[in-house]
Amino acid sequence: MTSTKNKNRAISIIEFSELNWKQIDELPKEKTVFFLPISPMEEHGPHLPVGTDFLTAKDTAKDAVKELGKNHKDITCVLLPPVPLGFCKFNTDFPGSISVSSRVVREVIISFGSALAKHGFFNDDDLYIPYGIKPSKRDLSSDASSKEKIWYESM
Repeated sequence: MTSTKNKNRAISIIEFSELNWKQIDELPKEKTVFFLPISPMEEHGPHLPVGTDFLTAKDTAKDAVKELGKNHKDITCVLLPPVPLGFCKFNTDFPGSISVSSRVVREVIISFGSALAKHGFFNDDDLYIPYGIKPSKRDLSSDASSKEKIWYESM
């Protein structure tokens, strides 16, 4: 668990990969928000690493956890492991750019949500996907008995 000092309190970033299954089961089901950093490995010119967007996605997720923790002290924020995956077909001629279909990206995101929903998360909460991916309610509920609502925002 990573901790960051705030003026009023330390904001903890709970890292999913550092929890055991009992700790995950003890998380407050209706008050836990999961963050899934996902971004492709792709070229950014000869001066930047192919992981530029991936590293930015990780840092942005951590910043989002800190911000949410400051403003909503009743919410438990959990940072899922980052996924180096994305659709970047326009620059695959450059070594190091790895692109998968948008369908694969979508399925990975839906699979993460389904796995969490199966264990009681997202019962009456929202799964927010800021990736331009528009899963249907059926996508998550096919693997889970809960009633998920899904919001998305096109970027």
